[in-house]
Amino acid sequence: MSIKLEKDAQPKGVLIPSAALKLCGLQDMEKFEIHIIGKSMTLLPGTMTAPELLHTISALQELEQELCDHLVSVCGECNNCNGDFCPFSLDQPEIKLSPEMMEAAGIPQDARLVACPDKETATINITRAPFDADLREIPRELLEKLSADGICMGELAEKFAEGAVVYGG
Repeated sequence: MSIKLEKDAQPKGVLIPSAALKLCGLQDMEKFEIHIIGKSMTLLPGTMTAPELLHTISALQELEQELCDHLVSVCGECNNCNGDFCPFSLDQPEIKLSPEMMEAAGIPQDARLVACPDKETATINITRAPFDADLREIPRELLEKLSADGICMGELAEKFAEGAVVYGG
């Protein structure tokens, strides 16, 4: 389990408390590497032995799982709200219709479509997705992991589309 310390940004940047460096065994390091990835950064020692690097990789994987667990708790678990069919399932193919068909239905050309089967009428209804954000922008491996962790993909897609704050704040 990771230890989370919160720091407010200062005009000259963020100062890393010596206690934090001590907690992770970096207090005596002379050189560090800062890895910047997206909206995150990781501070690593400038040199590591093989066991230290393996321990670091393991710790980062633990953090990844903690963040995924947090996202599942925010979005909720899949409860099969649509029975065996989920329009947000990773297995659903992208649906494309002709521009003429989209125009006739009054749906913008760039809108995302979903197929919804109806057993009672033995039909499949193709409709505009409730939101246009497409989770296919996210690496498939991460989506598969979240799906295996039981996340509600519909809630995730909605929060993704809204740009909702799902961590911190």
